[in-house]
Amino acid sequence: MYDSPGFLAEEEAGKGATLYRFVGGALSRRIKKKAVHFLGVGGSGMSNLALLARWNGWAVSGSDLTESTKLQALRDEGVNVFVGHSSENIQQAQGIIGLPDAVVVSSAVPEDNIELKTALLCGVPVYRRDEWLAQITEEDVVVAIAGSHGKTSTSAMLTYILQAQWGDLKAIVGGDVLQLPLQAGALCGDGPFFVVEADEYARAFHMLSPDWAVVTNVDLDHVDVYASQAEFEDAFYKFICNVKEGGVLLMNGDDPGARAVLARLRGEGTRFPLGGRQIMTYGIGKGNEWRAVDCAPNSRGGIDFKILRRGQEVGSVSLQLPGEHNVANALAATVTAAMLTVLRRHSRTVAEVAIELPFPNTVIDADRNGEEVAEMLGECTQSLGDFEGLRRRFEVVGEGSGFTVVDDYAHHPTEVAAALWAARQRFPGKSVWVVFEPHTYSRLNNFFDALASALGEADRVIVTDVFGARESLAGFQSMGGLETLLAERVRDAAPSEYISSHADIAQRLAFELSVEPQEVVILTMGAGSVTSLGPRLLRQL
Repeated sequence: MYDSPGFLAEEEAGKGATLYRFVGGALSRRIKKKAVHFLGVGGSGMSNLALLARWNGWAVSGSDLTESTKLQALRDEGVNVFVGHSSENIQQAQGIIGLPDAVVVSSAVPEDNIELKTALLCGVPVYRRDEWLAQITEEDVVVAIAGSHGKTSTSAMLTYILQAQWGDLKAIVGGDVLQLPLQAGALCGDGPFFVVEADEYARAFHMLSPDWAVVTNVDLDHVDVYASQAEFEDAFYKFICNVKEGGVLLMNGDDPGARAVLARLRGEGTRFPLGGRQIMTYGIGKGNEWRAVDCAPNSRGGIDFKILRRGQEVGSVSLQLPGEHNVANALAATVTAAMLTVLRRHSRTVAEVAIELPFPNTVIDADRNGEEVAEMLGECTQSLGDFEGLRRRFEVVGEGSGFTVVDDYAHHPTEVAAALWAARQRFPGKSVWVVFEPHTYSRLNNFFDALASALGEADRVIVTDVFGARESLAGFQSMGGLETLLAERVRDAAPSEYISSHADIAQRLAFELSVEPQEVVILTMGAGSVTSLGPRLLRQL
């Protein structure tokens, strides 16, 4: 229903067809009472948008299928939350009889949702999440972080640094950041800068026109939307071309997909950079303008590294987080934070920032004012050293006699491999057991071999049922039993089995660890319900 960016759907009376009318103009000119209802408000992205609206003085309501800690946190902030979906939720969204000014819909909400249909029939403007994000950022200086993997961590790191440096930041992160208010992913400052995690699913990030963009990698994902790596790269190419004239692109030069997009950009010099846009690369490998070198584990369970710019050392970082992937994330966040802070220092007032941006001479400043950039890198890296991470990103859930339970969002082969690498670094000498919950049938089918290869690096693997998310098995009947086949394939490299029930998994692991205590890291991986397994296991033990 919402496949065309910038349009909202409404039912055509008597025909059951779908029409689209353009939603244009500034949000402030359309919305008078400032009352908004969020459909699917329990998800990380939607709950953070709801918090941002509430902290900005809006009357906010929302609904979701099941009760959760997120819903209670929203209630505590004055959000009117409904459990379950009903037409009355729309008609009494603000606690009184009356319609909201807008309804924002999660991508997980189906087209036949009763609240969605009620809003459309009542003439309430309906926005997809990406449309809403574009509207609320249109008058700000947008710093957008995109990429197949690492965008949430990079956005969180950058947000944490800039909030520590400035204190007036706006931000939306698609995860729960431990050191932000309510351990959520939203900030509502009064400054001109807005950090946004830019989602590539269904090309949502095409709605944004960032002033500064970071691309962490371009590695095929969301195969229910993108048919090939080439199509995926084209989506990122178009996102990059939305960077405003005078803006900056910071791109991971180590990633093959990103390099392919970069080659296309540089091969079309008449089109990009255009209007003074600047391109910089970062990474670990040689040839990047900004590099991380001398990476080494530290005593905090994280990793240390030095920062080079064009071969010259300009700073150092000491992370609490493990893994080479977090080195890249931290490098992108630190460089962006330092250079934005240098720019802001040279603008005496907020009004000047708004007038001067997009960013004239931003990259030139790194050459002209090398000492100042190095000074800011030092301040930013010091802040980053205090960053404790996010929920579900290599989150230590708890420990027992000889074992540690860690939860990670990894559900793509690249992410699985990175999480296992981090586990080996953080817990040297311990066995790593993985409980893997595949996320969506299409992803399991398309990345079957790569997932088997990545999981084979563990010491033991349990595969559980697919978390279908927006997909149902009814649409993928031919894929039934793939979880069992995945466990069998992994068995060629590591002991592996398929267990459907999370309760049975917890019981099995608890029994084995009670019979034979050992030094084990139990890594629960997946983007769905597997996150509840770690606490259950700890309770049973």
